[in-house]
Amino acid sequence: MNYLQLIYDLAEQKELTGHTRTAANYRSAARAFTRFLHTRDMNELHIERLTPVLAMQFENYLLHTQGVCRNTSSFYIRQLRAAYNTAVRDGCCTDLQPFRDVYKSVAATRKRAAEAEDLQRLFHLDLTDNPELMFSRDLFYFCFLGRGIPFIDLVKLQKRHIEGAHLIYQRSKTGQLVVVELAPAMKSIIERWHQATSRCLFPILPAGFTQRSYDSALRRYNRHLKLLSHLCGLECHLSSYIARHSWASEAYRLGVPIQTISTCMGHTTEETTHIYLRSLSTTHIDQSARTVLKVYG
Repeated sequence: MNYLQLIYDLAEQKELTGHTRTAANYRSAARAFTRFLHTRDMNELHIERLTPVLAMQFENYLLHTQGVCRNTSSFYIRQLRAAYNTAVRDGCCTDLQPFRDVYKSVAATRKRAAEAEDLQRLFHLDLTDNPELMFSRDLFYFCFLGRGIPFIDLVKLQKRHIEGAHLIYQRSKTGQLVVVELAPAMKSIIERWHQATSRCLFPILPAGFTQRSYDSALRRYNRHLKLLSHLCGLECHLSSYIARHSWASEAYRLGVPIQTISTCMGHTTEETTHIYLRSLSTTHIDQSARTVLKVYG
């Protein structure tokens, strides 16, 4: 079985079932692996020839030839491993554990959560003269108040997802049902931007959802958030995922148990929640440590 073809076939299956982001991830990893194989004068690879040595050579190629960061390398390898595990489960090959010796985790990176004072400054910034930036800021605020709604779920929200005082939707990534109480500020944002003739809650995408239009909308959103970071003088550079990390960080800072945070965010395991909390701000860590210093310092 051609390993690369297997990955592209899986991507096609994911596309057909609406998991467009997963499909894109598979294709991105397959292209990176194809470039690696070309350096070895190979156009394809039989799945039985995927060995631990070859996987380590691919990792070395990514880190030292392509110069990607460790998390990017890990991302590609996780996609390749997922495709390989699917082939094993389907009885297409014997499990040789080719990825046992390569890095597959998520390394700690720079802080991904905004400080409380940064968030307040952003949310109260007067943008009446710039409706485009106001729209992007309001979307970010809505996502934050909604317990870190991912952008992919935000663009899919429709009026029908509002039931009484709650927003009820299913996460695109995990299929988990999320129920969010609508805060007054969230209702105000809906009233400000919802178009009565549209089924969508917000006018983010043109009629008809395509991967190209989604990617374009996400780039525009992140571009606006970056500009908002500069306007507010924020230390943290805002992007689409910052609202999610910031909500988790703020909830934890305010004493919400990790198990509750995990449930609120629609995580399937608490380990995923811990990933979000690894990048807690230095300020919060220092404040927490002082409680011990007061007793023993």
